[in-house]
Amino acid sequence: MKKYINDVFLILGFLFIISTTFSLNVYVGFYLLGITFVFLGLLLYRMPDEHKKNG
Repeated sequence: MKKYINDVFLILGFLFIISTTFSLNVYVGFYLLGITFVFLGLLLYRMPDEHKKNG
C-alpha cells in the first residue's frame, strides 16, 4: 500500500475538487473533469511501464 499512497491521495484530491466544482456549476464541472482526464492520460503515458523493465 505504501507504494501506491501517492496515487490514492492524487485521486482523492481530484475527486474532492471535481465534486465541489460540480456542486457550483455543472458546465464548469464537466470542463474540469475533461481537463483532469487529459492530465491523467498524459501522466500515465509518460510513466514507464513496469513490465517492459522486467523483461
